Amino acid sequence: VLLRGEDSRVEAEATTSGNEIAVRMSATDLFGIALPDTIVQYVIRTRNSIILDDASSENQFSFDQYVLRHRSRSILCLPLIKQGKLIGVLYLE
Repeated sequence: VLLRGEDSRVEAEATTSGNEIAVRMSATDLFGIALPDTIVQYVIRTRNSIILDDASSENQFSFDQYVLRHRSRSILCLPLIKQGKLIGVLYLE
């Protein structure tokens, strides 16, 4: 997710299937794609990283609709900072 002014856009998405990795480049509005909003917005707001070894166990993000619907487990979300300015967020699941 890259931040451009007030806009947050998902610039790339990679998925795996067996030994295959598919990368899709796009500039999709953050709110138009399935991501756990509470986690991504927390990282944007606080600039703190989130590391969850089991997102489904009780924590402050376990009731996010995305986490519940996708039964998410391991999640890493960290701020991308360049010269002290937040430029984006890396989300891995």
